[in-house]
Amino acid sequence: MAQKKITQTAGRTQLGEFAPEFAHLNDDILFGEVWSRNDLLSLR
Repeated sequence: MAQKKITQTAGRTQLGEFAPEFAHLNDDILFGEVWSRNDLLSLR
C-alpha cells in the first residue's frame, strides 16, 4: 500500500511571521523528517 505524503503546515500557519525559524523546524524537521520515518517509528 503506497502512503500519501502529508505536508505539515501548522507551524507556518500559526507562527510563520512571528517565529519563522521555529515554524520551519516544527514543520519540516520534526514532522517532515523525524515523524514521517515509518521505517523506524511506527504509527500507533
